[in-house]
Amino acid sequence: MVGWTLLSGCAAETECVREVAVGELSVCVDVALSADERRRGLRGREPLEHGEGLLLRFPVEGEVCLVNDGVTAPVDAVFFDDRGVVTALMTLPENDATARCAMPARDVLELKGGAADGLVVGMVGILP
Repeated sequence: MVGWTLLSGCAAETECVREVAVGELSVCVDVALSADERRRGLRGREPLEHGEGLLLRFPVEGEVCLVNDGVTAPVDAVFFDDRGVVTALMTLPENDATARCAMPARDVLELKGGAADGLVVGMVGILP
């Protein structure tokens, strides 16, 4: 089970435990594996900093829908298929309950708004 001290092990003074790399972007991530962890996401947490992220890992590839209600900052979402290829990119406005969906998706990397600038569909990511 993922501990919900977001990005534990990713502080500047410690070595990153889990890292995602796509193009020039490299971030230290916490991984949400269970349905409850994915549902909670970034709600009620401090906004992400550059170099931090949350990786939502789903059991199978399919359509994934996200909302950003209860999150106090915009979030960039990078959707990956089961091969690690970026299939969609979107920015979710802060505290927005509108569902935004993409498919195919197996993993979604949530980042500080603007952190995914420069990424494009078709890039291949290195995921933990």
